[in-house]
Amino acid sequence: MKSILFIVFSFFSLGLFAQQYELTKDSDTLHYYKYDKPIIEKLRLIKPKEKKDFFRFSSDKYYLELSSESNKYLMYVDETWEGKKTGKTFIKEFGLTEKQINEIKTL
Repeated sequence: MKSILFIVFSFFSLGLFAQQYELTKDSDTLHYYKYDKPIIEKLRLIKPKEKKDFFRFSSDKYYLELSSESNKYLMYVDETWEGKKTGKTFIKEFGLTEKQINEIKTL
C-alpha cells in the first residue's frame, strides 16, 4: 500500500517541480546569437554561406573546423582577473595536416 501511494504521489508531483518554457519561432537560435556567434566572430572562424563540405565541432574552449577553406584546431581562453573577465582572449591555432584531416574524416 505504501509503495502504491508513493508511486501515485510521485506521478502527480512531477508537475510541481517542472519548468515551463514558451517556445517561439526564434527560440532555437537564441543560444547561437547570444553565445556562439560572438565567439565565432572573435576567433575569425569561417561562415559558409552556401552548402559546402563543412564540419565544425566545438566544446567549451576549443573548435575543430574542416572545410575546403579552413582546416584548423583552435583553443581559446578568456582572461579573468579576480574572478571577472577582462575581455582579453588568448587564442592558439593549430593547422592540420592532410593525414590528420583524413583520419578525422574516417572516424
